[in-house]
Amino acid sequence: MDQDDKPVTSRRKRHALGNASPLPLRLETILERVGARLATELEMAFGLGPMTCEAPHTILYGNWCDVITAPTGATLLAIEPFQSPGVLAVDAELLSRLVERQFGGTGHAPRHADAKLTSAELQQLSRVASMVATAVCAAWTDLLAVQVHSVTQAAHIADLVAVTPREDMVLLRCKGDEWGITLAIPQIALRAPAIVKALLGRRSNIISNAEWDRRLKERVGDVRLPAKAVLARPVLSMRQMMTLRTGDIIPIGVPRRLPLVVADRRVAVGTIGEVDSKIAFQIDQLERTQA
Repeated sequence: MDQDDKPVTSRRKRHALGNASPLPLRLETILERVGARLATELEMAFGLGPMTCEAPHTILYGNWCDVITAPTGATLLAIEPFQSPGVLAVDAELLSRLVERQFGGTGHAPRHADAKLTSAELQQLSRVASMVATAVCAAWTDLLAVQVHSVTQAAHIADLVAVTPREDMVLLRCKGDEWGITLAIPQIALRAPAIVKALLGRRSNIISNAEWDRRLKERVGDVRLPAKAVLARPVLSMRQMMTLRTGDIIPIGVPRRLPLVVADRRVAVGTIGEVDSKIAFQIDQLERTQA
C-alpha cells in the first residue's frame, strides 16, 4: 500500500507547528530514572523479553500525531496528582502478540505492518492500559505517589480530542524487540510548582541544606592546617643580619600572652605552660570572627 493511501495520511497533514520546549536538566534526570523503572516493570508484566527506555524528549502533541504512521492504540490516562491528562500509545505489534498468546500462540508471530487494529487488539488495549497504569505507579513510587486510571481509548492518538495539538508533551518510550509503548505526559503538568517541589524535595541525589552542611563539615574536619604560637618577633637591622655569627645571642622579650596563628590567621591568644613534661599552649581567648 502506498503511504498516501493510508488512513493516517490526513493526520500527517493536519499540523504545522514549531518545536517543543526543552526539558530542564534536573527534570530530565528524574524522568530518566522513572523511564528505566517503567521499562523494568513492563518487562515483568508482559513477559515478552527485555525492554529498555529511550531518553525522555519533548514534542508538541500535534507533531507527535503526525509522525506516527503505523497502527497504534491510544488511551487517555488520568495521572493524579498531575493536573493534565497523559497519553499512552501502544504499538499494534504488541497488541497482536498479546492476542496471539491469548489464543495459545507463542506471542512472537509477526503482524502485517499496514493492517488496522482488529477488535481483538482493541480489547487487548484496555488490558494493556491497566497493566501500564500499575507499572507507572510503581515507577514513580520512590519519588511521588501517583494514581493512574484510563479515561478513554482510540485507534490513534490523534483521535484523543482532550489533548490540544500545541500541548508540550514529554515522551517516555519503552521498547521491546520490534515494538514499543510510549507514555506522554504534558510538560506543564510536570512543571507545576507543587509537583516540582515534591520531586526535587524527594530526589535521592538532591542533598538538603542540612545534609550538605553535615557532609561539608566532615570533609573540612579532615583538612590539616599548620598552627604556630609566636613566642617573639625580634627586629634586626640589615647590618645586624649581615654580621650574624654562630654563637651570637639575640635578646628577646616573651610577652605573657602569645598569639596562636593557624594558616597565617590569628585565631586565639594564650599562655605557654607545661603538660606531662612537654611545652604546651593554653588558649585564653578565641579571636575567630564568626561568619
